[in-house]
Amino acid sequence: MATELIAGMTAPDFTLLDHTGTPFALSQARGKPLVLFFYSENDTPVCTTHACNMQMVHTELLAEGVRVCGISYDPVDSHKAFRAKHHLEFTLLSDPEKRVFDLYNAWGEKNSYGRLIQGLLRSSFIIDAEGTIRKVFRRLNTKINAGQLIEAYRSLGL
Repeated sequence: MATELIAGMTAPDFTLLDHTGTPFALSQARGKPLVLFFYSENDTPVCTTHACNMQMVHTELLAEGVRVCGISYDPVDSHKAFRAKHHLEFTLLSDPEKRVFDLYNAWGEKNSYGRLIQGLLRSSFIIDAEGTIRKVFRRLNTKINAGQLIEAYRSLGL
């Protein structure tokens, strides 16, 4: 398991394919703040709610110069269809081997109905324009996370 990521650390770099099949490198996204959120699967009830709630605040974040990226282990084609179906305007990244999930401690052991299983550890990160993690959200309530991200971003004064 990777080192626990906390505010003040440099966000680990990675390169994944986006929903168009184009490589996206975190290091190349520097220059503007970024919200990075992890979800498991397209078109599942909780993940769809999370993504659609992120879309509701995407316009506000974009107006403040913030880029939004969601990462799941679904393939590129699935992301493309998911974006179209739910009118999502932010970038979706594909991590089928869960390498970036591991790097960001967003995959691991969790309790599910009294059983320990390997699965998504729902997480979001606010990363500043220089690539420093400014805020980490763990064990998210997907219905309120988008609003929390906006409030946290504004309170950071980035």
